[in-house]
Amino acid sequence: MFVYAAEVAQTIRHAARYGVDAHIDRVRWDDIVSRVFGRIDPIALSGEDYRALRAQHRRVRPAHPFLGRFQADGRYLLRTDDGAQFTAEQVVIAAGARPLIPPAIRASGVDYHTSDTVMRIAELPNTW
Repeated sequence: MFVYAAEVAQTIRHAARYGVDAHIDRVRWDDIVSRVFGRIDPIALSGEDYRALRAQHRRVRPAHPFLGRFQADGRYLLRTDDGAQFTAEQVVIAAGARPLIPPAIRASGVDYHTSDTVMRIAELPNTW
């Protein structure tokens, strides 16, 4: 959805090629971010709610970081590093991903963004 907004701006920038006089008065970054996450966040929360509370015959065990191990004793026994353990006929590990900031970057004091933060920055980057 961010890319589409950028494509619209790019189309306006190049409209003169097609005999159309157009210009961009301003980019309302906060409106773009609100539109994108106003759609994405409820979908994500709904999916989490469904998986955790409404999916029959499923149990969600959120663990961050997930450091589980399967027991090799002929049963499907999973033990997590936080002490939880359970058995099941089928186990799905949907681990996802989290950004990892190298210690040298953290210690350097430089500003950085991750995939979790860059799309929610407060102001439009100065690339115009």
